[in-house]
Amino acid sequence: GANEVAGSPAAAVQANAVFRSSGWKLGGYAYIPAQGDAVKIPYASMFDLPDSFTIEFWFRQRSNQSFFQDLVYKGSPNNNYNFRIFRLLWNEYNYGPIITGYTSLRTRYWTQTSNPNQLIHNEWHHVAYTKDTIKSVYYLDGILIHSSDQTDPAVTGTNDIMIGGSAVDTDIDNLRIYNRALNLSELLQNS
Repeated sequence: GANEVAGSPAAAVQANAVFRSSGWKLGGYAYIPAQGDAVKIPYASMFDLPDSFTIEFWFRQRSNQSFFQDLVYKGSPNNNYNFRIFRLLWNEYNYGPIITGYTSLRTRYWTQTSNPNQLIHNEWHHVAYTKDTIKSVYYLDGILIHSSDQTDPAVTGTNDIMIGGSAVDTDIDNLRIYNRALNLSELLQNS
């Protein structure tokens, strides 16, 4: 809920995104009200993570939406992502899966883990995506959802980390980025 990044520049809001200082179990959170609103963590080389990383956070989508929603990413279209976590919402009645992935440095192809979850709105969910030199793993609410043998390093670039952007009417809290793949017991301590 505070615009702080341990050991690096402070996060900054773009457009009408706001930091709310209270209202959830870990204190405050970031609220993304509309398309184009986001929180940005300025580029720092410590976030160039080709081989091993963990991205974890809590999110709550408040209402039905009918389009693609980026939750957290570092990179840029088309298919040039160090990491990317997003939802596909086909219409206002489809709660949509969460997809996690990265662009392979070797092949330049997108690789992903995904699932057919249909999350109901206005509830908090914990998302964790880990990658190392053996596999990529995606957890939702402390449950292993998908694992894939993805060994290629990810592309890195001098991109800011973007939180929200197209995740309309969504709260995001306690984003953590590690330079190693956490195991399930470590993730459960955070969820």
